Amino acid sequence: MLSGVGLGRAAAIAGIRVPPSGPGRPRIWDTDPYREPDGPVEPARLAREEVGHWERAIEDAGQLLDSIGREPDRSLSMALTSVTPLPMTPEGATPAVSSSDAFGGIAFPAPEDGVELAATLVHEFGHMKVHAVMDSVDLYEQEDGSGIAAGRLYYVPWREDPRPLPGLFHGVSSM
Repeated sequence: MLSGVGLGRAAAIAGIRVPPSGPGRPRIWDTDPYREPDGPVEPARLAREEVGHWERAIEDAGQLLDSIGREPDRSLSMALTSVTPLPMTPEGATPAVSSSDAFGGIAFPAPEDGVELAATLVHEFGHMKVHAVMDSVDLYEQEDGSGIAAGRLYYVPWREDPRPLPGLFHGVSSM
């Protein structure tokens, strides 16, 4: 279960951001300059109130995921190693992101509650699994040797704009 995820109120107040890690205990990366895939960013330490919000949301998300079945929760808690809080944009929409270069890490803004966090974690875990599979095996023939099917785009029922083939795999597995 994701409860007790490792934010640790005492560690957060003491300024320690690297609690013991392991299954169900991801690290919160709010000060590491390389915590985002786009390059170095300024530290953005969470305030006590924000840490408390994250702790409550994580506890609630863990309980929700645990209540719907052990296997999805166990897999997610084993794979999730770090979360990176992102600031909310002025428009109020900051997407959650995971990267093939950082399996186990998810970056996203503070969730409204545990339900939103659970949905975000399950969705991004789908992307993490696709990243891992695509890094391990060829899922389709390469037409130009670039690793992408020569720029071909495909229409999918859940988006209006066409997607490259890797986007199709991501969409199917993270819905």
